[in-house]
Amino acid sequence: MATQSVDPKSVVAEWIKEAAIIGHSDVYEAKRTNKRFEWHQQMELLVDGETQYVSCRDIGTGGIGISTRARLKEHSTVMIRRDSRDPWIPCRVAHCTQSIGKNAVGLQLDFVF
Repeated sequence: MATQSVDPKSVVAEWIKEAAIIGHSDVYEAKRTNKRFEWHQQMELLVDGETQYVSCRDIGTGGIGISTRARLKEHSTVMIRRDSRDPWIPCRVAHCTQSIGKNAVGLQLDFVF
């Protein structure tokens, strides 16, 4: 089994940098301690050994917002990446809120910036 040679924190830092360039701060800035940027990306989510394809809504140093059809268990551990060129980034499901035809999920990063 190969080990990850890329630091997950540096990968997320690059994602945030890209989001800050192409997007703008989200409207919930007053509710969060960390600024998030809109970032619309298709991503892969690893849940219980199964890969799911999800849509990223926003990203910041505290977490990643995604949309998915799957209902995710709060406080469970998942992994996310943009594609196979990126390492898996460990996260915890902070919340999963049902919406029309999808779930809005907040992922808390498993490390601190």
